[in-house]
Amino acid sequence: MGTYRQNFIEYVAFGEEELSAKHVSVFNIQGLPTNCFAYNVVWGNKSATLTNARQRGGIEIKLKMRGGEDFYTSTPKAIQMAVHSPFLKINPFTEGFSIRPCTTYKMFLQKTQKYLLPAPYPTNCTDYESLWRQRGGHGPLNKEMCFEECLFNRSIEKFGCFHPTEVIYPNDNDPFCFTDHNLEQEIKDCSSECQSACFEEEMEVKIEEMVFSDTEEERKSDKCTTIIALQFARTQVMTFTYSQKYQAVEAFGSIGGLLGMWMGLSLIAVCDFLETCLMIAKYACTKAIFARRRRKIQQESYPKKNVVFYM
Repeated sequence: MGTYRQNFIEYVAFGEEELSAKHVSVFNIQGLPTNCFAYNVVWGNKSATLTNARQRGGIEIKLKMRGGEDFYTSTPKAIQMAVHSPFLKINPFTEGFSIRPCTTYKMFLQKTQKYLLPAPYPTNCTDYESLWRQRGGHGPLNKEMCFEECLFNRSIEKFGCFHPTEVIYPNDNDPFCFTDHNLEQEIKDCSSECQSACFEEEMEVKIEEMVFSDTEEERKSDKCTTIIALQFARTQVMTFTYSQKYQAVEAFGSIGGLLGMWMGLSLIAVCDFLETCLMIAKYACTKAIFARRRRKIQQESYPKKNVVFYM
């Protein structure tokens, strides 16, 4: 339901290459099913990897709006859009932003990456990317998606359908219903099951809007064009990495500091004390070895003689 792709999207291009669309059904904030079209995604490709784009490269989108072609005639014309990782499948009505028809936009992207540590570290993250590849390129890639998928599956198992305003998870095949369901226990269970992702990407979008100057408002509302240009604001990627609180060198230094604070010993003094103990032990062992050899040599050089007494 909603606008057909051929009547809405004229083209989406990355440089000279025109990108193909993948369709996914989502629900808007009113609970109505809506067509959504995704570009430059790798859903279902478990061997997909990210590649670096050209420094001045970007994606250009050209949309066309015509009157009288929408399924929901009472819904005002607007475009809902989201910019996200090509691995993710999201709902632009909950995680996106609105843009106006007949407008030109320049959008500058800034990517942020975050790396966490798995158990037994406090972050206790889950490697969703490995699970995503094991499932053939499908499934959640962060804690929020894990929670929505868990709630979606519990609703299907318990009621045979899902409520589109209570369970926000993109899907194409499962039935939906508008009956109010009690999902309090399911929400608690899913919240405890899903952990933060060991690797997660976030995309920050800075938008510049330029409205066309046109006095023929009626003609503009019947047919007009929207241009969107996407490009990275900077080539650098902001990365946050969580590491162990104590590395081997840090632990060694911390122990030496505690000894110096509470026992009046420095790390050099402890090492010197250990070295002295080793030297004393080595001297004692060496002395014992030489003494044993000396006795053996004496016994071989002066053998015992039999003494006979005559009366």
